[in-house]
Amino acid sequence: MKKDIYKDINELLKDELEGNYEDIINLSRPSSNGFPKMSKHDRAAQFAPFAALTGYEDAIAEEGRYVENRRTVTDEEQFSINLELNKLLNLVKEYKCGVKSFCSESLEKRKPTVIVKYFVPDALKSGGSYLSEEIRVREVDLNNRLIIAENDKFIGLDDIVGLCVKEELK
Repeated sequence: MKKDIYKDINELLKDELEGNYEDIINLSRPSSNGFPKMSKHDRAAQFAPFAALTGYEDAIAEEGRYVENRRTVTDEEQFSINLELNKLLNLVKEYKCGVKSFCSESLEKRKPTVIVKYFVPDALKSGGSYLSEEIRVREVDLNNRLIIAENDKFIGLDDIVGLCVKEELK
């Protein structure tokens, strides 16, 4: 019994492999009374690529993004930072006193400029990056341990790994 079924299937497959579709080749396209004919655009959309893992590429890119670990400042580096910070404190105090006195000399005084290298924590991952930039210092807030730049940028004293006073007051 089973051999007869397989024999019939093999005969059907043989006809299909030989290209014998004469029974269906000239039939008209089937139509449905309940659904309108689909446009070519909608038919093509069925075969558009599908991203099953939405955001997967972004997650991989984020994981591969490099961040540095915060390093500890050596005693020698901390000593150097403290020397430069003391120099900066004196310059900021001198600038503020000169501005408050309103003498003609104070108009020529400029805010001190420093080159500072500091750690910026990353918002998404553990770690961060080190930035080095030149800033004009408006104030040094020892209570909150901050350097406040002229453009209202705040840099924590604990994040600083390098400091160099660039410009002395006139």
